[in-house]
Amino acid sequence: MVEMTLQVSDALATRIQNFGAWSATILELSLAGFKTSVKDVSAETVEFLSANPSPTEVMNYFIPDAAQKRLDDLLDLNSAGETTAADKAELEEWSKFLHVTTLLKAHAGKLLKSKVS
Repeated sequence: MVEMTLQVSDALATRIQNFGAWSATILELSLAGFKTSVKDVSAETVEFLSANPSPTEVMNYFIPDAAQKRLDDLLDLNSAGETTAADKAELEEWSKFLHVTTLLKAHAGKLLKSKVS
């Protein structure tokens, strides 16, 4: 992991400090540039993380039911070989989003484990 030093305004520094352990994920999701339905789920996840939830809250966080249904539908279409180019682009974005959130939950799990030890 690389440590970076940034110069930001005092107001932005205060906001970033409030993100706690989730700063890197917030930044990564904010810069992802999602263009499909994943954009809304990503924005909701960033909003959730911006409130600096506990590691337990992060572990218990799941995407909204409607988003999960859309993902399931896309996966079904893909399995049946019936995806359009737009569907494939959306699946690619889901793949990126899910990778980031898997790493997020792994980080939350490490934080929880370190508190127990």
